[in-house]
Amino acid sequence: MKARNFVLLILLTVLGFVNISAQGFKGIVPLESTCADVKRILQVDDCSYPYSIFTFKDFSVDIHFSKEKSSPEDKWCYRVSPGTVRSLTVSYYKSIPMKEFEYDLKVKEGPFGDIKTTIYENRDKGVSVMTNRGLINTAVFVPTPKQHEKLAYECNSSLHKDHPSGQQ
Repeated sequence: MKARNFVLLILLTVLGFVNISAQGFKGIVPLESTCADVKRILQVDDCSYPYSIFTFKDFSVDIHFSKEKSSPEDKWCYRVSPGTVRSLTVSYYKSIPMKEFEYDLKVKEGPFGDIKTTIYENRDKGVSVMTNRGLINTAVFVPTPKQHEKLAYECNSSLHKDHPSGQQ
């Protein structure tokens, strides 16, 4: 009986940790996922670089991938392989009530504009959403502060010597 309780405790701990550490959209995680992950998760045939748009029945997903070389307008580069997901934006065709969204969110900005748009975020998970009257219509997934601290550098302030490939 004690062994069963111990196994149950371990299982609950692991499941709780997995839920607490969840990040990204459907398993696509900025600075971790690649085109292969995107194709597997979203069941698409190919990715376009450095930017892909995928359209589905209920939403569209815009994905920015890391590039081989930075451009002058890039402020931040990341020490990841070219083709790694940098960020993604999900546009829902039917707005989602905030209570049904998988992340806990706090007000960041707003309401503003004639349609009372408010931006909410979960900074630790790298997600922010735009809402109208409490309904989410857009979610943006970016690197978390921990990922940014660990992997980011200013693109144009160095010769990219910190990146494994010598570039972004």
